[in-house]
Amino acid sequence: MTDNATSSATAALPASSTGASSGTPKEAKVRLTAPRSTWMWAIGFLLSLSLTGLSLYPALLFTVFILLNRFVNDRTDFLVMLTILVTSPGFISRDVLPLNFIDPLLALSCIGMLVYRKNVMVKKVTIATFGYVIFLLVMSTFSDETFSIQILTMRRYMSILVFILPLWVYANRRFDINELYRKVLVYTLIISAFYVLDGFIFKGWILLPGTFSQYETPSTFWDLHWAPTVMKFPRKYPSGIYIIILAAYPLARHYKLRWWQWALIVGAFAAMRTMTVIAAFVLTYVTFQGRFKQFAKYFALATVGITILYFVDSSTGGYMRIESTVQQFAALNESQDSEELSEFGSTRMAQIIPKFEALAEQNCLLQGFGFIHPTKTTLPRYQIHNDLYSDISLADENAAYVEVTQFNTILHTGIIGLIVQTFFYVYLYFIIRRRTGHAGFYLSTIMMASIMGIGGFGGLTQDDSLPYVALALGACLLDARPGMGPRKANASAQAENPK
Repeated sequence: MTDNATSSATAALPASSTGASSGTPKEAKVRLTAPRSTWMWAIGFLLSLSLTGLSLYPALLFTVFILLNRFVNDRTDFLVMLTILVTSPGFISRDVLPLNFIDPLLALSCIGMLVYRKNVMVKKVTIATFGYVIFLLVMSTFSDETFSIQILTMRRYMSILVFILPLWVYANRRFDINELYRKVLVYTLIISAFYVLDGFIFKGWILLPGTFSQYETPSTFWDLHWAPTVMKFPRKYPSGIYIIILAAYPLARHYKLRWWQWALIVGAFAAMRTMTVIAAFVLTYVTFQGRFKQFAKYFALATVGITILYFVDSSTGGYMRIESTVQQFAALNESQDSEELSEFGSTRMAQIIPKFEALAEQNCLLQGFGFIHPTKTTLPRYQIHNDLYSDISLADENAAYVEVTQFNTILHTGIIGLIVQTFFYVYLYFIIRRRTGHAGFYLSTIMMASIMGIGGFGGLTQDDSLPYVALALGACLLDARPGMGPRKANASAQAENPK
């Protein structure tokens, strides 16, 4: 089953959105359409991940078969599937399989960066990325922890290296970034439907078995945890829908959805009830509208919508967690001491305050502690006693992790590291922005991932979100290749094979 709808989708879009050298004016959006085969392959692949996540390991064979088929017949589909596979804790939790899929991809990426024939722009991105990796290695030398333990954390920061894989997969092949947008939106809608079914119909962990919290029992194929007859709706964590990092920009700039498709996305948000992810999507969607009038319109609509939802949430017991979020900001303004401040951000400040104090006491604010590990690091200097936790059993911990990814960067590489990290990702945007009309796609991913990181989901330090940023970067580099845009490639093919 080979998808042949690429050319028709490209033709449906305005000319300004297809070429690598296109401008950035706001063009008319088109309705999202995709052939039935695209939906069926996507559903089959995601269901194979669900079954694998339920510890039905033979399903992994179907996953491999589908990936091989897509590599042969539809490489854009293959790239999206591969990215979901390596960032799939919502489908396959880290405890189900001993292998972290990102590790072999990082090894392949390092090889690819050495052997891939690069144009000037790809060379600049490669040099900048190698420079960032060298910086991380240098910062690790300031730590007392062994390198063999630090690399376990450091490799997550290095996940941006997989940007080279799209270039490798599409070497000497035509690439249509609009086809990637369509695939991303198809997968986003299917996963959103999985959230709705799991959260409101099955009321458990069936289609997204890895979205449980630490207080819940995971499902297996032989021991399903669900309660379809009980009027209680579990909160499903957003680790299954990180692909939405890629979805905000094409929805803001290129494609429009039907009302029921938007309802699926809203339903997924209701099932996950994670304000940082919802806010990240809304802010990114509104910011990248392209015209100030459109931006103002959607900003106003978002403000009114959130206000209405706040009053609905407060009158229904705080189910959507909007009221509690607003109250946390109100309480922050009235905080008088560290104990009151620690309640902010669902007690995330309780994680940050003692670790910040440890950095200051050890004069490590500038360079950090190194890439220490939450469980494997046992050196006494990195152990702390946290009196701010309400659960005293958690008081003794090390200083390796908090649920705010920006502060994790400070913990590992200090204030210097946060500055360098920010500069690196923004610098990549300035490399590509004049060569492709879709550079905003990459910029939107670093914006959304960063906002999500404030709540501990995604961010620019995690291997479950950075591969999406890398895919966007790789797609922009592919789009910028001279003579390899969809219309030029089609014209060349017709010239070589006249009817």
